[in-house]
Amino acid sequence: PHPWRLSMPALAQDALSLCDAAGVDRVCTVGFSMGFSVALELMRAAPERVAGQVSIAGPPGRILSGFQGTDLFEQIVPLVRGATQVAGLLGGDHLLRQAWTRVLPSRVMKLLGMYTQVDAKRLHEEDLEVYLHDMARIDPELFLEILHEASQHDPSDLLPLIRTPTLFIAGGRDRFVPLDKLRDAAFHVPGAQWEVIPEGTHALPAEHPARIATDLLRFLDSLGADHRPAVTSTEPLPGARTLGDPADAPNRG
Repeated sequence: PHPWRLSMPALAQDALSLCDAAGVDRVCTVGFSMGFSVALELMRAAPERVAGQVSIAGPPGRILSGFQGTDLFEQIVPLVRGATQVAGLLGGDHLLRQAWTRVLPSRVMKLLGMYTQVDAKRLHEEDLEVYLHDMARIDPELFLEILHEASQHDPSDLLPLIRTPTLFIAGGRDRFVPLDKLRDAAFHVPGAQWEVIPEGTHALPAEHPARIATDLLRFLDSLGADHRPAVTSTEPLPGARTLGDPADAPNRG
């Protein structure tokens, strides 16, 4: 229904409800991009049900922080969101939807994405076209609500408390989520595994499907019958600190 309930905890509860319906007791969460924020909230809500977790180009929160090398988008989204809501109240939402459905799947947007945001040598143009067409089917107001929520939500307080096996996979050329942001998150999780695909962008699963699949299967195999609790108490770990320079931390991958 409109207005939508789009908080990350609400989406995590949806995921748990899906697990209940499927009769799945324990899971390994795999969060791509914003999905990792949802995965963290799932862990917060039901730590006993998380056997492991993987972040694929997924920051712990505030997904627009550092987007394209600037924090400007964090300031722009609320303005665009407000303008969209006003347009809806004034009856101009159908014009907005028409523009949205025409511009996103356009040739210009596809070429812009192929040659500025992803690895054009590895990503098939047809894959990006499918993505843009699917995105164009989303109500623009709904999309902006999700984006706004994801840009504000920050579950990073959970990172130093995690005690379940965790793998971070990052793209060295990711312009959506800066590498140092993912690296800092990884080194705040005790014992986390850290892997960088140097030539990878934010479209890691589409650009390197075989490698991602191999990494996931190897990670799942490593979990075995490990049933340690996913998190400790909500109290910070003794000695937990912010890393001065994550690059100085030992490689845990």
